[in-house]
Amino acid sequence: MRRRLEISSISAYTFLRIEDEVLNKLSWQDEEYEKLVMLLFDNTPWRAKEDLRIALSLLRGGRSSVIVLKLAFIHKKQSYGFIIRIHSTLKEAEKEKNNVDKLNINSPDCFANCMGQKELAGQSLVIYQDVGVNMVTQSIDELSESLFQRLSSQNEFTVFAHNFQKLIKDVTYSFEKIEDFKTISHDEYYDDILSQLPPELVINQAHLYQFDDLIFKSQISIPAEIKKTEIIDIHQFIHRLSEKKTSTQWFKLNEIWFDKSILTGDSQEMAYLPFTIEENSKIVFYLWIAIPKNELKDIETKLETTLDATSPCQLIFLADDVTFTAQLNKMGFDTQSCLSTLDFQALCDKYYAQLHIDMRHNDLHCGNVLTSENSFKVIDVGDMRADLIASDIARLEVSLWFEMSKRLSEFSKQAAETVIENLMTDNVSNTDSDSLSISTRFSDFLRHLKKGFKAGVQYLPDENEIRLAYVIQILLYQRYSLLDGIDKIPVAFNVFARHWMSQFRYNIDFAALSAEIMEIVHQLESLVDRKLVTWDIIREAYQQSVSEIQQSQFILNGEEQNCFEAIYRIAELPQHKKNPPLAQFSCYIADQLSEPEQN
Repeated sequence: MRRRLEISSISAYTFLRIEDEVLNKLSWQDEEYEKLVMLLFDNTPWRAKEDLRIALSLLRGGRSSVIVLKLAFIHKKQSYGFIIRIHSTLKEAEKEKNNVDKLNINSPDCFANCMGQKELAGQSLVIYQDVGVNMVTQSIDELSESLFQRLSSQNEFTVFAHNFQKLIKDVTYSFEKIEDFKTISHDEYYDDILSQLPPELVINQAHLYQFDDLIFKSQISIPAEIKKTEIIDIHQFIHRLSEKKTSTQWFKLNEIWFDKSILTGDSQEMAYLPFTIEENSKIVFYLWIAIPKNELKDIETKLETTLDATSPCQLIFLADDVTFTAQLNKMGFDTQSCLSTLDFQALCDKYYAQLHIDMRHNDLHCGNVLTSENSFKVIDVGDMRADLIASDIARLEVSLWFEMSKRLSEFSKQAAETVIENLMTDNVSNTDSDSLSISTRFSDFLRHLKKGFKAGVQYLPDENEIRLAYVIQILLYQRYSLLDGIDKIPVAFNVFARHWMSQFRYNIDFAALSAEIMEIVHQLESLVDRKLVTWDIIREAYQQSVSEIQQSQFILNGEEQNCFEAIYRIAELPQHKKNPPLAQFSCYIADQLSEPEQN
């Protein structure tokens, strides 16, 4: 659906077509839309007023905290486009423009031409033009839309992929020219990103008190006998959750602190109040309290008028379904695709001493890579800062997996596993062949992403740091999934998340494992997914012998029998201790199965 608005300043026969999605996002008057058109009309190649059409639409793809519009001036079969990013504050808009200026000093032609910052309707706009190879282009799309079209139609895929590889090389090189890479401690890095990670707990039913005054209640009535609630330490509570010993009972947490602002996303139903728990004046936990969006204004008023931000609060909550990973399980992430922030920190402590960082885009998702035919341009450098060297390609690949998983009906669990297997090999397909599957073409496209990154970096991080970068970006997308109220994530995205989480959790370089071992990994996961066995059974099979299992309570046959025997062949290999990947795989089997089945 579109609205048709006459632009009288050009002619009585010139109209702006505005998509309903734009009208829903903006509360502008008609004259403000006309001002926007006239602000940019003089920058188009045309002065003729006949046969001129103008269209304003919402740019989709990725996740953005700002509104991103596409304004196209169309004359006959040619189009000239502008990308308009609408910030809520002047400070944010100026920061983006200043960062563009820094990059334009020594950058190749990989960033869109920024016209500068403008004011309109009380909002700050950053405007980009000249996205295509030529000034007049056919269309402007974000990356996932263009890739989807090429994967589906297999049209001009080779040129598209090679140009994308060059873009990633140039973008990486451009950011690295700003300053040299440096090392920091993993503790320093963790403290810096903690607030961006998912919370340790999400609490759906709670009451917040300060100085014995009720600040608000969320979703439930006050328990009949608050005095009988158990005061509990957060570590103790998390331990009870892991042991499944909380049941339906009330607990009280003391010394929690409200963390500045309410968190909202695209969810139509829920928002979240973030709280922190500190130890030795250092934040160690984040927890979120879910609140209905229809109560948001009342709660905001109460927080502003009643809550003393310099004093701690008490939280009385019902211990049912409060872990973040439980929320993810409902969305379709399986247990192996999830990682609590506590476990994440413990693994960082175990595997990392120092990390390498360099200047990065820091928000390089599909929506910030624009395409026109086979040309690419990057926008939105407002969040530019030093981060892990592989953080940009990790964020972009996570975004690509998420978007392609949603768009491609052919992207099944098996297809996703095929993509991952393809990326572990050095075999490159003939991308000109029309007979290639979508999974093969997507593998090739991701391979071009990795090649472009390697060609652009001064210092190539080791596999451990690359795994860390990917896991952080997956955690961020899981946080977004919660904020946006996603009911079900695509099954292919879960396969991708599980792959990286498993590598990180067990420090395994699966690419170094033999094809036989990889096949066993997939057999194990397939057996559990199809509920033929549980991880508990496999754990016991690993610890004992298959024959003993058969003689006791489990009756195994066929596929399960072969799978367990294969596990033992790996564990008993004489070169086991001399081959780190094999040893790590043995730990993977044992450690992964060290706790009772969670599903």
